[in-house]
Amino acid sequence: MLRHPLAGPIRNTLTKKATTVMDANPEPRKLCLDQFLKLSSVAGTGGHAKFMIQNGEVKVNGMLETRRRRQLFVDDIVEVGGQRFPVTSSLFTE
Repeated sequence: MLRHPLAGPIRNTLTKKATTVMDANPEPRKLCLDQFLKLSSVAGTGGHAKFMIQNGEVKVNGMLETRRRRQLFVDDIVEVGGQRFPVTSSLFTE
């Protein structure tokens, strides 16, 4: 049975091992393609980013990408108008 994170140890039902919340690895933040275009100042607004993606102006790792919510990872390369923008870990920090 899982408990609220502040309620104490969580028992893993598969291994019967009690772990604390501090032991659990937090999930990495997700970065979507449209967010990346805004953060890197390629697109001024979310609407502009959506327009660029849906019109086939954006490639990810050399492949045309038309999904706004395409999840990006560190070391992906986003290409817009012949310019290449690397996805770096600094974009994932809070």
